[in-house]
Amino acid sequence: MGCTSSSSVQDKTLKFDNLVTVSPLKSLVLSKKWTPSELDVETTIGEGMFSRVRIAKVKDDVDQTPLALKILKKRDIVKMQQVDHVKSEKQILLMLSHPFIVDLLGTFQDESHLYMMMEFVNGGELHEYIQNQGGATSSEAAQFFSGELFLALAYVHSLNVAHRDLKPQNMLISSDGHLKLTDFGFAKVIKPGEKSYTLVGTPEYVAPEVITKDGHGLACDWWSYGVCLYEILAGYTPFLGEDMDSVFALILENKVDFPKSMNSKACDLIRKLLVEPEAKRLGSKAGHDSIMRDPWFRGLHWQSLNERRINPPYIPPVKGADDTSMFIRYSDRVSESLEQITPEEQEQFARFSTAQPHSLTGRCSLTKQRILPEELCQVPEQDVAFKY
Repeated sequence: MGCTSSSSVQDKTLKFDNLVTVSPLKSLVLSKKWTPSELDVETTIGEGMFSRVRIAKVKDDVDQTPLALKILKKRDIVKMQQVDHVKSEKQILLMLSHPFIVDLLGTFQDESHLYMMMEFVNGGELHEYIQNQGGATSSEAAQFFSGELFLALAYVHSLNVAHRDLKPQNMLISSDGHLKLTDFGFAKVIKPGEKSYTLVGTPEYVAPEVITKDGHGLACDWWSYGVCLYEILAGYTPFLGEDMDSVFALILENKVDFPKSMNSKACDLIRKLLVEPEAKRLGSKAGHDSIMRDPWFRGLHWQSLNERRINPPYIPPVKGADDTSMFIRYSDRVSESLEQITPEEQEQFARFSTAQPHSLTGRCSLTKQRILPEELCQVPEQDVAFKY
């Protein structure tokens, strides 16, 4: 199918302000140290290998605003050698503050568990929305969601962070219809000129350089972004196999069949994102501008999108802030292990808890007003600007 060439667009500058509004709940969370007894813990909405996510409310909070409480078992984290990954996820989330990224409010711990207090986004996963569309997602809706995802990812990359697990299951929809990128468990800081050689991610979405372990940088996310755009429109991923090995073989072969009904401009953008080697991939050498200027996004007002002033194509049918109907219901029963971790193992979780001893103003600095490890406090404070 034919693909049009990009034409010139109006030259404006899109800026991300590193000063962000702090919600009353976040001000409360950052103002003190926490214990589990200070929270009313309710419905379980997610489970992982060594964690579960439950809805919680601060007992003394007049507003009773719900939050998502990620509870991680220290014993399992140590056994599975995931201590560094968990600490890295917390450190990276504290770096981030963006309207299209789920906010980490704060962290605390007790003898057996780690607790991450997160913004609760209750409109469900983008994956469920895609499945409900049955391959009939409109081009307008696909442009909206891929546009908001682009803004989140471009911001993350501006801090030299690679997400490395980009997929619709890790994109939540807020109650007012906007996208929120989540799950930074595989995220890593990869500075310019550096590479990572770890095989990481979800098979259908990983880039070829991740599979071959030739070394990957931030551009591995732009491959995954192309897979996600394909899935939003088609309802399935372009690389479908019976097992991980067959999926990897298809990715390395890189022969993509496009449905006849798929928007030709979207097809063209996907082709330019699913490129090997990564240096020639759109969004890599040419920078973020090349994606924003692509014909697929023609007519999209980026500043309005960034400011959440474009009406979403879908509003989740939730009845209130604590409505969990858009998520699968899990058992709330928790099995406790009698096996304890040693003092030496306990020391690995030192400094995991966050607390802000001084009061917060209505706006806070991306780096200075957050509790960050010393090495991450070196991220320069600056406006991130993209031209379009």
